[in-house]
Amino acid sequence: MKQPFDGISQNVEYFAKEPRITTVKGWKNCSGADAAQIPDPENNQRLQEIFDRCAVSHQTIAYISVGQNDGGFAGWPEAPKMANYDPRARPWYKTAMAAAPGSTVRTVAYYWAPDDGVLVGTIRTFLVILWP
Repeated sequence: MKQPFDGISQNVEYFAKEPRITTVKGWKNCSGADAAQIPDPENNQRLQEIFDRCAVSHQTIAYISVGQNDGGFAGWPEAPKMANYDPRARPWYKTAMAAAPGSTVRTVAYYWAPDDGVLVGTIRTFLVILWP
């Protein structure tokens, strides 16, 4: 079991240092009931392209989720009808925020009702670099 989890941790480390992710701000906020009617901003579309390419080459990945402290969210697989979803309330976000900054950690197993499945997340915090 160690080898697959190590590979996932390496992917998370890569994403947390990837400038095409760490320099993006203004992600879609899906926490409102009307979020499904709001089109994805260009930034989310660019992130989706990165996540799509990763999913093609890493076919065992179930989800890629990135949340910001303002409630912004980007993820794979794409869920255009997502609404009432605040990443800050999710176990993966809470675990990342409780960990030492910049460390890669795993969540305890938790239930995800929309897929009737149990997930273990590998997560890490990162700073979004804002260029002037």
